[in-house]
Order: sequence, then C-alpha cells, then structure tokens
Amino acid sequence: MMTPRDLALINRLIYYDPPDNTLKRIGCCLSAGMMAEEIIAHPPQCADFTRDDADSLKPVLSNCAIRDLIIAGYINHNDSNGFVAFAFEGGDETVLAFRGSESAPGCVVSNVDWVDNILSPFNRSIQYRDVERFINNYKVGPLVTTGHSKGGHNALYSIAVAENESARCVAFDAQGFSSGQLDSRQKRRLKHRCVNYVYRRDVVGALLCHPEKRVFVKGSKLVDPHSLDALAFDVNGDPIAAKQAVIPHLIGLGTCALPLPLFDTRQAQPE
Repeated sequence: MMTPRDLALINRLIYYDPPDNTLKRIGCCLSAGMMAEEIIAHPPQCADFTRDDADSLKPVLSNCAIRDLIIAGYINHNDSNGFVAFAFEGGDETVLAFRGSESAPGCVVSNVDWVDNILSPFNRSIQYRDVERFINNYKVGPLVTTGHSKGGHNALYSIAVAENESARCVAFDAQGFSSGQLDSRQKRRLKHRCVNYVYRRDVVGALLCHPEKRVFVKGSKLVDPHSLDALAFDVNGDPIAAKQAVIPHLIGLGTCALPLPLFDTRQAQPE
C-alpha cells in the first residue's frame, strides 16, 4: 500500500498533462515514470511551468512505488467544466487521482475551476457527474482515490457516490461540504473511509464542513500554505501531525455554520 507521501507525489504529477506524443500509450504502456521523463525533457510551453516544476517531478523517477504504475485512464475536460482525472494501475490498489484547481492565463483557458469552487456549496459542483462516472468504472477491487485542493474535494465526493464498497480516500488540503450537501449515509462513508491531510495553516482545507477524518500537518512557513510542498512527512512517508492554527480553525467554524441554500444530493443524482 502506498504511503501518503507517495500519493502526494502522484498529485504533484497530475497537475500536468501527458505530452501529446504519449497519449496513444495511455491504457497500455505509459507509466508514471515515462510521463514524468517526457515532461522534464520537453516542458510544457505555458506560463505556469517553471524549472522548479520540472525538478519537483524528479522524485517520481526514483520512487519504485510510483514510477512503474501504468496510466490506465485519463480524462481532461479543461475545454468545458474543468474536470481532470487519472487512473493508475499496477500496484496493490488502483489509484484514481483528481486534479486540483487551475488558473488562467497559464496552462488553461478559463477559470472555470475557481468559479465552481465558489458556487458548488450553493449548488452541485458541475464536476460531480464526471466524478461519479469516473469512480464507478471501478466497481470492485482495491481502490484509493486522491487529490489536492479541489481534486481532494472531488476525491472525497467520489467515496460518497462509489459503488465500490472497498474504496477509500486520501486527500490533501481538500475543502469540505456545505452542511446539507451530503446525506447521513454519505457522511458515514466519509467518516470511516476517508482521511484529509491539511497543513495546519492552510485556509482552503479549513473551509466548510468535514465529515471525513482530518489530520492537521506540520510544514514549512516558507512556501505557499496551500501547496503540497508545505506538508511535512516523516521517514515512513506519513504526515507529521500538528495542531490546527487559530485563524483557519475560526474560518472553518464560521463557514460550516453559514446558512447556505442547500440541496439534497439524493435528488440530484444523474440518471
């Protein structure tokens, strides 16, 4: 079973698209290591990608738990609702990884992710239908979903609607749900099958209500508090627990208590 640090590294990788020359190999012979090598050798020609980004992918090449995983599935709807997800196979568990929010101008053409982040507590996320379809391609077998930020939120939601009873979730800095967004059965699923690792100073992971288990994590003050780089891991690859900072704690209490116009997900499932 992969460690949280391994899954965090996968989440770093999936913020990038597979290069065009690798797309035909998805589903048969494109590994995570091959994708990382191609991105490092031929960096994306967009404003969001820097040399530091390329260097951050090098650990994929030396991580034996990740580099040989086959990319079995890839969906990119950045030209519409912003949903992006990968499926990795070849380890003890299939890994479904959901990409976090992207911003324009840069490697995407719109800020649809951020608009959806703001509106989804008041209504269903426009990505939920894709989340449900994606996870329910894997109805049986060991399965872990993961994601960072919005991707972590989608990974949590995937467990609420999964037909696979063995599926679990490991999220990072994921925002929560408005108080009535999940029914009682879905909340129990998240409570028992999901963990959300949140940097102790991060605000996004404090937002709204959290039926899942949250573990607040030590980290660095020198980087963006919402970055995966902020999280500190021990020698075994587990996040180092800490107490949540005061300001994110207060923000969490306030946003969970907001009287938002809510909906019942049981009435909003796709046909």
